Amino acid sequence: DEEIRFYRPHPNIPMLIDWTMQLEVDPDEGHTCTSTASIWQLCNGTDLEELMNITYEDDDQGLLPEPLLWKVLETLLTLLDFLHFSCQPAIGHYDVKPRNVFVHWEEHALLPTFKLGDFGCSHSYNTRLAGFDFQYLSELIDSLINEVPEHRRDSYSHDLAQAFLDIQATCKSIWRHTDLVPSELRDLREFRPLINTHLSSVQRQARIALLNISEDDREQLCRLRPKAAQNAPYMRQSTQELYGTYFRPKGPCQIVEIDTETFDIVRV
Repeated sequence: DEEIRFYRPHPNIPMLIDWTMQLEVDPDEGHTCTSTASIWQLCNGTDLEELMNITYEDDDQGLLPEPLLWKVLETLLTLLDFLHFSCQPAIGHYDVKPRNVFVHWEEHALLPTFKLGDFGCSHSYNTRLAGFDFQYLSELIDSLINEVPEHRRDSYSHDLAQAFLDIQATCKSIWRHTDLVPSELRDLREFRPLINTHLSSVQRQARIALLNISEDDREQLCRLRPKAAQNAPYMRQSTQELYGTYFRPKGPCQIVEIDTETFDIVRV
């Protein structure tokens, strides 16, 4: 199970609490197969996709608060740098999308923490595939922009709009250079200084945006938090079948066991 194999502890990756592997014999086919069950930390919010939907449905302007967007960029750049350059062997997530960016609010935090989950498509480092994560990051940025009503897109600061463009340009450059024939492949490590330059700039801008947060953005974040909690999925399985164990987000990390036939809570 890639979820287990490629899990690496990180503040921005949901914590793997426990897992088990079991050999089973198919009674019809007679062959042996392996099933994996895993227990993960569940975030008490929702995911980025649902957070965007909540915002666009409930807010006339359809705008996520700018400090929150800076934090999304900071989180994803930090994680891609970690997975591709700090892990040994390097890891490609290969499924970076809003649905897999989970949201978690600490008790007194104004901004949530974002965590990249669902490593079911992950593989160890492959130069030819390395560009996929950055292509997906570029598409995620597109989704953040395209969901905003066109007449409201100039409401974001010039710095944020420019950061979107600069990061996408780098992502597309990485994609072009890693999509060539093998003899012409360019080592992704050559791009790390540029990625770190973007990350340093985004980290600085994220601090400034939080220090200078407007009252409107502060109020919107306070409204988003309970709505995000209400829209958190009642259950979310790993990519493999779980043995009757599901997760219900109620508090920072509460796990409950639910009967798979009746969906009644069996044990907290």
